Amino acid sequence: MDEKAKQFYAELFPNWRFQSMPPNQFWEITDQDGHYPHAVYLAMMKGPRTPAQPTNYFTVPDIDVYADRAVSLGGEVVVPKTPVPGKGYYSELRDVLGNPFGFWQDE
Repeated sequence: MDEKAKQFYAELFPNWRFQSMPPNQFWEITDQDGHYPHAVYLAMMKGPRTPAQPTNYFTVPDIDVYADRAVSLGGEVVVPKTPVPGKGYYSELRDVLGNPFGFWQDE
């Protein structure tokens, strides 16, 4: 994981813990308080990019607050807060390296 990306996510989600797993630059990422995002467990590593890749969505209490924070850290909003009738809202973003991710907010 690139240090710039690690710093972006560490500041976006202050409760995340990052543990480096050498030798292949693999990072284990866990949530320390289980609130938002809910007990996240991610793994990131450098490698070739595939044409299609999954997008991880993180549940947050307020998309507007988190989207503003992501932009202030160098991220970009690709799809603004969009309603999903009867369910909640989503937004899609790119981190400082251009990797896609999203936010979900329950209604």
